[in-house]
Amino acid sequence: PSTLFEAARIDGASELRILWQIAIPLVRPAIVTAILLTFIGPWNEFLWPFLVTKDQAIQPLAVSLANYISNIAATASNPFGAILAGACVLAAPAVALFIFFQRQFISTNIGSSVKG
Repeated sequence: PSTLFEAARIDGASELRILWQIAIPLVRPAIVTAILLTFIGPWNEFLWPFLVTKDQAIQPLAVSLANYISNIAATASNPFGAILAGACVLAAPAVALFIFFQRQFISTNIGSSVKG
């Protein structure tokens, strides 16, 4: 990438233009990965909400699903349909974000910028 920055400086690009048009597009997959991990981490958080929330109205979905598995599913004859539906609802936002950012997540422009 130093050759990219040098070529941009020779072409007369300012440092801000180098940042916005060269550096940020090169690190876009890393930025998108950081965004996805920053969202998925708190979304799947289980232990802290499990310890501090006792009211079922304010529990996150992961804690409510675990409570359902331990309380209601123990007495039901076939609780797996409801458990899998809850797991799909829990995973849906993360999957939707990945699908939305998929092009930026897997693309990189490093190979097409400098030849030789």
